Amino acid sequence: MAHIDPVNGTESKGAAQVFKDGHVGLLNTDSEAPADNLTTVRVTYQPPQYPGVATKGAKHRLMETAFAQIAA
Repeated sequence: MAHIDPVNGTESKGAAQVFKDGHVGLLNTDSEAPADNLTTVRVTYQPPQYPGVATKGAKHRLMETAFAQIAA
């Protein structure tokens, strides 16, 4: 960690401050790079596809068929 740890012996940061700030370069070597705007939800989201279930029940479909036969 010494080659990427910004804290050296001359800095007067306490252990709590180092823990809060984290180690620069540990997760990304370009410390000036902007953070990605991606999350797991944003990457895996799929818009809902309607209708996902039947909109009419079996009884309703049978009644429509029977009424259509009566009317014809």
